Amino acid sequence: HLLETGLKEASFFANTTMLNILKPFSNNLPVPLLDEMMEEAVKSDSMEAVAIVKDILSDHHHRVSQDTITTARSRGLVGIIKSLDPEFEDTSEQQKQALKQAVLDKTASIEGKKN
Repeated sequence: HLLETGLKEASFFANTTMLNILKPFSNNLPVPLLDEMMEEAVKSDSMEAVAIVKDILSDHHHRVSQDTITTARSRGLVGIIKSLDPEFEDTSEQQKQALKQAVLDKTASIEGKKN
């Protein structure tokens, strides 16, 4: 239990030093723990922690869950999203340019905005 707790907490706190120390001992981890570790690493917003946990998942031949990818997308960190979802296409720059042009053209809408 100590190893599992250490891995889970290191993921939660993005303690990359601890993740790297424990990684060699992380054989045969249960699938729910792998999923929880990745979810916590994503929530930590640390690209480095996500990369280490992704390596651990890869060592176990386990894929990142769709729920975790959804969490990553909701947090909006493009680097993390791209690392977990190779199909992801970042359109934020295009959206910004389109909005800028709409403002300049005076065709931008504020519908859906809360006051």
